[in-house]
Amino acid sequence: MRLIRGSKASLAIVTVVLAGCGSAGTSSGTLPTLSDQTVLQLALAAWADFPVNASPRPLVLPDWADQQPPAGILSVSNVDQLGEGAIDPPPTLPSTPTEADGYRLITAGQAFRELSSGNGRSPGATRIQTTSVTLGTATFYDDRGAAVRLPVWVFTFSGGVTGSDDVLAVSPPSLYPIPPPLTISSGLSLIYSAEVSSNGRTLTVDSAGPPAGTGPCDARYSLRVASSATAVAIGVDVQPNPAPSDQVCAVMAGPANLTTVLAAPLGARVVVTVQAQPVEVTESS
Repeated sequence: MRLIRGSKASLAIVTVVLAGCGSAGTSSGTLPTLSDQTVLQLALAAWADFPVNASPRPLVLPDWADQQPPAGILSVSNVDQLGEGAIDPPPTLPSTPTEADGYRLITAGQAFRELSSGNGRSPGATRIQTTSVTLGTATFYDDRGAAVRLPVWVFTFSGGVTGSDDVLAVSPPSLYPIPPPLTISSGLSLIYSAEVSSNGRTLTVDSAGPPAGTGPCDARYSLRVASSATAVAIGVDVQPNPAPSDQVCAVMAGPANLTTVLAAPLGARVVVTVQAQPVEVTESS
């Protein structure tokens, strides 16, 4: 499953901010380590244009739903070719429909360009031929944990590929483009999901790391939170406790659950990581 990624506008924001964050002694090409609040503000800036008051709210599909392996691939070489974009188009691409299930659609040509955009490696000598392109549906999970059936362009292939690959067909403004992940140096850990209370103010987030506690090999956890009118950015500060010199701590990560209370209800805002990526937020029972 493939999603159309967002523009690089948020990267431009980061570049401008980082240009003023350099310090003497920072080698060329090495990003400086930024303060926690600076990192969180950059994550918020990437979502500054999210139309939080729009009705209906635009779809936000967390990145874990992106780039699922295509179904029915018979050999590793086929997977490599699909990943490299070594795919030839069919003789003709459908020009319709332009809308389905109330959503405006990207064209089949746009979907094929996404499918064949590759991963930066040179395509292999053996190419895969696209045999058909049809409109179908597939299930996605949005950032509120809801399963939604959405239109997809379904591509089938020859050359030993018996399955198909899908590209999400919904176009903006119904689908909000997810900004590219921020590639910045931060001491904060990621969150992976969250639960929001019925009043919209208490967030319990999931992270991972050493066992929480005060003993050797344990760690102390705290949240760093920043909010804007469109998003809430959260990072996890993990402080490992020192261990005696004669004790070796096992490399072990477990779940860590932490809670924060927002100054205002979450509402339609997006909860994002320090990399500006949205996470799934479900309502606590």
